[in-house]
Amino acid sequence: MEGEIWKRRRKEISADKPGRTQEQRFPRGERDGPLHHWRRGLVGAVQDWADGSKADAATLVFMLIEELDLEEELRPKLNLLTIRDTETAVYVAERLRDAIRVNSPCSTEAQRKEYLTGLTYGAPTRKQERDKSGMIRRVAEFFGTPQKPLRRGNRSKKQGGRPFAFERAIIQRTEFDAAAVRMLGTHRGARTRDSQ
Repeated sequence: MEGEIWKRRRKEISADKPGRTQEQRFPRGERDGPLHHWRRGLVGAVQDWADGSKADAATLVFMLIEELDLEEELRPKLNLLTIRDTETAVYVAERLRDAIRVNSPCSTEAQRKEYLTGLTYGAPTRKQERDKSGMIRRVAEFFGTPQKPLRRGNRSKKQGGRPFAFERAIIQRTEFDAAAVRMLGTHRGARTRDSQ
């Protein structure tokens, strides 16, 4: 028995081996399964090594994930983007930012419209005034620069009181997301993180 356990514990983990069914994973009638088995359970092992510390337990779990090279397999289960998806999203965002920066001088009416359209595509929504929990400031810095982010709010009364372009884009995006939710139900563009 000990020899069999030792052999199983030393078996290399490979992405080439497909996952097993529930019945195949617990073939010997081990009701407690891999988490709570009285002798070989993962929960007991982590509790033993963590010695009551939640922080240590988290560190141990992440050490195990790294040791077994499981990061990419876990991303879909945790609803996280894969590295490839993240690289694609960054590429698209940078292309949008480059186009916005090219059009920002707005030397023609067509450029002005393209600039506002691009800002609207990338703009977060505003949930309420003075809400500091989300993305408006970060997006303003991303489309502008950290030293000179896009301006929000309205111009002074002396300047006519009109909203700055990024403020108009936030308003339009908020209206767009609200309309999308009414038409389609829950909409990805209306996520709750999208505030100042």
